[in-house]
Amino acid sequence: MTRTAIATLAIVAHAQTYFDIQLDSVRSGVIPTEEIHHVYVLDLPAGVAGFRVLVQAGGDDADLAVYYGFEETELHYDISSDPNPSYTIDAPRPGRYEIHVMNLLWQPLRYELTVSTTQGREAAPRPGSGAGAVGPGSAAPSVSIGVAAVAPGEPMRVDFAGAPGYARDWVGLFREGATDQAYVTWAYTEGQRAGQLAFDAPDEPGRYEFRLLENDGYTRLATSRPFEVRASSAPAAAAVSVPCDQLAHRAPVADLATGASATLFCPADCSPSGCLWGTDVVRATPTAVPLAGTWRVNANGHRGTLTFEGDATGWRGTLDIGRAEPLDAVSFDGHNVRFTRPLGSLTQEYVGELERDGVTLRFSGTFYQGAARTPYPWSAER
Repeated sequence: MTRTAIATLAIVAHAQTYFDIQLDSVRSGVIPTEEIHHVYVLDLPAGVAGFRVLVQAGGDDADLAVYYGFEETELHYDISSDPNPSYTIDAPRPGRYEIHVMNLLWQPLRYELTVSTTQGREAAPRPGSGAGAVGPGSAAPSVSIGVAAVAPGEPMRVDFAGAPGYARDWVGLFREGATDQAYVTWAYTEGQRAGQLAFDAPDEPGRYEFRLLENDGYTRLATSRPFEVRASSAPAAAAVSVPCDQLAHRAPVADLATGASATLFCPADCSPSGCLWGTDVVRATPTAVPLAGTWRVNANGHRGTLTFEGDATGWRGTLDIGRAEPLDAVSFDGHNVRFTRPLGSLTQEYVGELERDGVTLRFSGTFYQGAARTPYPWSAER
């Protein structure tokens, strides 16, 4: 979601062809394998409230990148797993804009580029225009819940209506008063204009709200009434016998929260090197929390899931941002995680540090892309 301005030298690494494009026009093209890069130049006059860039790829397996922004020095970058990515520039200053379409596959890419004027949210072109499209007389955007208070972790149903209809419109869970970037968790509407989504209430007590936001961005369309997550006392854990071959990143050790306690028994005939042994009080800390499991990931604005599993041979992982991709060279020392993600002809290198925010565990770090090792932020939490 947060797109970082980058220097032109970091992106113009392949042959490219330049074209002129006007507001409210459509251009079609094919990027051959040997060319990689098409660049469109838009000379924007004064007085334009905003404009939208839509790239529609000709194929379900299309994989493309889009750079867009003011002149050459303020280009924003986005790799999209959606074959039809769309971007909106609100309150632009007049001058020259560039739109770069890059083919990430080793085969020709067919695409159609539309640049359209926007006059506010409802006047903007929407997916599925025509019968049933959002317009005058359509339901106003809303998001609602049927309860005023819930217990930690309790299942919740969230109703939304009046969404624009983008596949990546989303509903997020936020602490009351938090910024639109500080979501706790989220779910896509999958292109539905109205429907219901399932969430689990946060584990940490407090006041929260749900918000409906537009097209993988931070344009807020509606906010629910606030609700309260009430504190509850968890029952004491029963004594558990730990097998000799039990690894520390498995349950029941894996399920301990910071400050929690449990009674564990280790069989007497275990080798000391293969089991937790002795009698003492051990406090769970963030560094003892396992890597294994599924994390919600945000990689430079692209949301998805990050899943790890491990055994005596080491760690394995999968990153799913639109499609599942296996990771390479996964390592975790209890505090820092490292892995690489093959991405077509590129490789992304991820480094993250574990921290705890209340009951939320979070990795925060940087990933580096390609031979130029351009840095981008990423985080994952659960």
